[in-house]
Amino acid sequence: MDGTYAKAFAFFPKGQMTMGKLRDIYQQYSNEHPLNFPDILMADAHETLTKLKAEKLKLALASSSPLDYIDQVLKSCKLEGYFDKVISGELFKKNKPDPEVYQKAIVALEVLPKECLVVEDSKIGITAGKAAKAKVVGLNSFAVQDRSQADVQIAKLSELPELVTQLNKLPTPLRLNYQDKELVLVPVAHVSKYSALLAKQTIEEEKPDSICIELDADRMKSLEDKNSWEKTD
Repeated sequence: MDGTYAKAFAFFPKGQMTMGKLRDIYQQYSNEHPLNFPDILMADAHETLTKLKAEKLKLALASSSPLDYIDQVLKSCKLEGYFDKVISGELFKKNKPDPEVYQKAIVALEVLPKECLVVEDSKIGITAGKAAKAKVVGLNSFAVQDRSQADVQIAKLSELPELVTQLNKLPTPLRLNYQDKELVLVPVAHVSKYSALLAKQTIEEEKPDSICIELDADRMKSLEDKNSWEKTD
């Protein structure tokens, strides 16, 4: 929300508008033009969250919106039972793209950053998730946003359970020492956006001197055609 407020400053002469005033204007407009949240909820939201909870995954909602607004949305859309933790950006001095809201959510879930998957549809949200050291999924939505910095992108929310399943199946890289250098072998079952994420994750976390992705000739050929393997399941 603060990202939207920040853009609004461009419409006012310098010094004539503050963040507080903008929030008041927005709140007044919201009161006069209330949204029917169930009407704008993603059609696959309940199905997706139900599948994720069935897998015993910990879920947190980390939003830059005020807590009373978040509660209103959750209750009106009947989503309050899905999330183990709800974190509002209003609790912190800095909001997205600052990573604090995600850092607090990670601590609240009692997990490690590398064990987390952040789902975001905005550029500043993706920046915040990456800064929190989590893996970030860029979700396509009605808003036109640059999501190129996300680790992987999905077209709709219902793709998320399968993505989580595939990521959990990724093999553990093999670490080797050869001629005073640390090498990492990534055993890839098939060329896809998931195996590409594994290779990227290995480079970031293991920081090896060299990395090798085990591919046969046909897979190497398909890897050279980036457009074909990025869209592969």
